[in-house]
Amino acid sequence: MNRLIIIGNGFDLAHGLKTSFKDFIADYLYNVIVDFEENDKYNDKLITINYTGRGTIDLGCYSLEESIDLFLRIMKTEQVRVTFKSDFFRRVLDKINSLNWVDIEVEYYAVMVKNRKIPELIKNLNSEFSYMKDLLMDYLKGQEESYDENIYSHQLQECFGEVINVDEILMKNRIHKDRPSKILFLNFNYTNILMKYFNKIGGDKDVNYIHGNLEGNQGEPIFGFGDEFDKHYEEIEGFNDNEYFRHIKSFEYSKNQSYFSLMRFISSGMYQVQIYGHSCGISDRTMLNKIFENDWCKSIKIFYYENENGNDFIDRLNNISRHFKDKTILREKIVPLDMCKAMPQPKEEFEANLN
Repeated sequence: MNRLIIIGNGFDLAHGLKTSFKDFIADYLYNVIVDFEENDKYNDKLITINYTGRGTIDLGCYSLEESIDLFLRIMKTEQVRVTFKSDFFRRVLDKINSLNWVDIEVEYYAVMVKNRKIPELIKNLNSEFSYMKDLLMDYLKGQEESYDENIYSHQLQECFGEVINVDEILMKNRIHKDRPSKILFLNFNYTNILMKYFNKIGGDKDVNYIHGNLEGNQGEPIFGFGDEFDKHYEEIEGFNDNEYFRHIKSFEYSKNQSYFSLMRFISSGMYQVQIYGHSCGISDRTMLNKIFENDWCKSIKIFYYENENGNDFIDRLNNISRHFKDKTILREKIVPLDMCKAMPQPKEEFEANLN
């Protein structure tokens, strides 16, 4: 039996990189505020900031971690006028303010659906999204460069190659323990942090940067929305305007062989899925449905995140369930919580060893 290992953003976060969308927005706003302080004005594709003529403000000392709250406070002062050119970015910021997190790809699609009957607004939205994508990739390059290669987990490496226990699969005539015949890492991240593990694992293995990588040598970065099952998608197809598909992942996948190679792997024989740091949200629904509901997929094992407040196993399970049309199949494939384990946290292990 083969193994398909899904790697998501939580993997990079566990290695000390600040790669969440909230981290990215905080960095963007920090640079905006610094620029505004230096020039008494700011202007880009998303926002403009100007003094109103009622005096100036002294922001004092502030850190990157405070930038979102500081920006929200600046918005409320009478001395400064903040103008949002982008309804999309305003939505992103509102979500961070209210929920303390955001999925930029989901918000992009939500704005598209909201404005779907106004082609000019869709064109503007795509331009804003492209601008934000460029900012994000530049930010992630800086995060990748800051990675401390001493942050590494041998426990995590062992998880990748662990045996497939017979109790994890609802199949007859299985031997008690079985090493995976082939391992495919399906890396949804744009960074190369995974490669340190990949290079140390033996056996028949491969890696697929399904969304490309920062250098572009594994394909140009793909950033957008990928849920063709959404109730509005068929309506959007009927508009006969290709601008609506500019950031739809399904079309981006056709630019290289990565998606085709994935389909070939999941059609080649039985496999177990392991999930590390991927929320399994709807922005990748089309692809994840193909992986999870495939007849060759025999087991889905979640390596959940855990801290002193509990774990996110049920949240992950809820997200995964949205990719199944047949919930009976879902229940047959998910490895129960008491047979799963928390994903090792390399940065925490590294810091613990320093003390």
